[in-house]
Amino acid sequence: MTARPDSRIVARLGAVVFALLGVWVTGCRATPPTPAPEPVLLPAVEPTPVTPDVDEVAEEAVRQAACKGLSPCTVLGLREAGVSRDSAGRPRRLVALLARDTQRFVESAPPDTPLDHRFDGHHDDFGANYGACTVVEAWRVDLTSGGAARSQLLTTLCNDGHGAAGVGEDRITVDGGRLTHEQRGGSAWRWSRHSVIDLGSGLLEVGEENGWTFGDNAESVTWDHVAFRGAIRWRAPRCGPSPQEPGELREHAAALLPHLELDPDFSAQGWRRIGLGDCATVIDAEHGGFVLAGEPSVRLRLLGSGDQLFVELEDDDGPSGDQLEIWYAERALSYFDHCLEPPEAASGIAVALGTGRVTPLGARAAPPAVVEVEAPARSGAPRRLALRFATRPDALTLVYRDVDGGAPQGVLATSRFDPSDRATLGRWWPRSEPGLGCRAEDDVLQRRVERKLDRPLVETPFVPGAR
Repeated sequence: MTARPDSRIVARLGAVVFALLGVWVTGCRATPPTPAPEPVLLPAVEPTPVTPDVDEVAEEAVRQAACKGLSPCTVLGLREAGVSRDSAGRPRRLVALLARDTQRFVESAPPDTPLDHRFDGHHDDFGANYGACTVVEAWRVDLTSGGAARSQLLTTLCNDGHGAAGVGEDRITVDGGRLTHEQRGGSAWRWSRHSVIDLGSGLLEVGEENGWTFGDNAESVTWDHVAFRGAIRWRAPRCGPSPQEPGELREHAAALLPHLELDPDFSAQGWRRIGLGDCATVIDAEHGGFVLAGEPSVRLRLLGSGDQLFVELEDDDGPSGDQLEIWYAERALSYFDHCLEPPEAASGIAVALGTGRVTPLGARAAPPAVVEVEAPARSGAPRRLALRFATRPDALTLVYRDVDGGAPQGVLATSRFDPSDRATLGRWWPRSEPGLGCRAEDDVLQRRVERKLDRPLVETPFVPGAR
């Protein structure tokens, strides 16, 4: 990139040219000198810095720092984060794309398989190399007055085709202080995934779009790591007379329930006095919940761990006359089912929150879980429940029946639920952020992420060897 000329130099050159033109116009006649005008003082204006992606003088030093201690390592590119600069206009933070070792999976693959990499000025695209691929790592590199250094592995890829169809694609975009990694692949069942990372704070969002190339089966999943909330929407047809004649297409939606590893002391008795805090997902009428009737005023906090589910209930009129229902199925139906058989009823239990009494619901007569209810420690405090399943079910929906002053107010659920059809049950979200844990502070669980320099901020299961 060519540096912008100094405005003062341009002004002086203009003056010289003007003087020469004056001499030419007057036929080279001498003219008496005129007094110089008084200088006009203008307020100082800080020029807008115009810099290349990396300062040209420091680029080689940054490249060396990016690969320091790594072998093999080739710098494919240095991308500006786009938001943070020092007083001289140089970027404080970069993303370094590094080519590492090549992994071969087919003996016939050539030993020197070239990396299919293209940069269009905004996106870095990586094509498929079926049978062999080069591992690419995206690192955050911090620039300081003392030099440059890798500070965090952000994401990795190794595009070997990403599935039997060999149509794998990877795209990395760095802009506005964020890195977005998009992946596509699959076979007859195609998938695409994306993750968004803030270069300062960490992982923001992950999502998936999946579908079947020979039908209408599809699924969309998102998880917001900041709000700690996610959702799933999927569709599949009813089974028709034949595979070539599918039945009615059915669409389903649900909130995702987080599932984390917790301290055994919390799971045993600590839940009775320690709040779920930001380790739980929050479900209400405006955030992630499904209003099945009326206007429920309840707020649920939900968190799973092992074979347990922990629940906190907040109701503006108290939960004394309310009822919490837990509906479940051992196996979750999904878009991956070619077609859905005639509806089967879900099983469940109802917990009367005023008395703690548990009543079986639906298909099974025996309760699937041991339910413990902890009364609020003070007026206005949330009511807490712990459910311990004999075996954690794959599909799960909670339904809250809000009753205030003896009158039904509304029904809130964690999915678009119909008790006569277990396909309407919700799901767990077990794929937590790498290094994520929960620690009790001031009697409330707090999310904490323990990061390691060489552990990516997002799991990429489609990197061979890491599956």
